Amino acid sequence: MIRVGQYVGIIAREMGIGDATSRTLRLAALLHDVGKIGISDTIFLKPSKFTDEEYDLMKKHCDYGHSICDPVSGEKSPAMSPRTMLAARILRGATAPLLQAAGAIALTHHEKWDGSGYPHRLSGEDIPIEGRITAVADVFDVLSSKRPY
Repeated sequence: MIRVGQYVGIIAREMGIGDATSRTLRLAALLHDVGKIGISDTIFLKPSKFTDEEYDLMKKHCDYGHSICDPVSGEKSPAMSPRTMLAARILRGATAPLLQAAGAIALTHHEKWDGSGYPHRLSGEDIPIEGRITAVADVFDVLSSKRPY
């Protein structure tokens, strides 16, 4: 999480995004996977390949993260765990640009330029820049470090 945030800040600065916005994106990217709090540990920590059903559940972490961070979105999925709903209630009503960016990142960091990503199959410039930057940073981190899952 910390590495991904650092990478996001570096990429944003190198793209010419201003220092203040780059810092906001670096901090917001720390929450890119916050929605995983709503995923059962039996799925999240499973040592083998996910079944199709488990993978569908894992993909919901994007919507859960958005619900937790986005101060405007009042939408909650009935499938959200009590932990996810509590986190969303704690942050509800916040208007900080950091949380707005974190919500966009949580929702879109698994979208792909060609539209084959998830959760909403966005493509190209329909994916917010903060989601695109975080997607690159997250993939770089996956390829360059060990993760427990």
